[in-house]
Amino acid sequence: MLGYKRVITSRRRSIFSLQGEVAAPTGNRLRDLGSGVTTFGTFASFGQLLTNTSFVQIQTGADLPVNTEKASQAVFFHTAIGKTFAQNHGFGRIWTPMVEFLADRELVDGAKTNWDILPEMQ
Repeated sequence: MLGYKRVITSRRRSIFSLQGEVAAPTGNRLRDLGSGVTTFGTFASFGQLLTNTSFVQIQTGADLPVNTEKASQAVFFHTAIGKTFAQNHGFGRIWTPMVEFLADRELVDGAKTNWDILPEMQ
């Protein structure tokens, strides 16, 4: 995969960036791993500090394969919200629990939107 990401704007408590990428066909089609076609991807991402220790991140984009007979075009939307807890006034362990809401949909007639909620810890 080869990509390029560029920060469009960055302010004191927020950031907005765009990325474009191309992914070579890798994986194992016999085991249903990978699409088997070159895919162009693009996404926009935005991050905002809500307080000094809490945040929201939003990412939306599309996967655009060159051969739509083998792999469908798809769009996605991800949002994560979390809060960081630092021990020992920032000199100890730092824990960041968050929850991420995920949605994706293939761009074909009759496709359903896949929704998921993912608890995370960093």
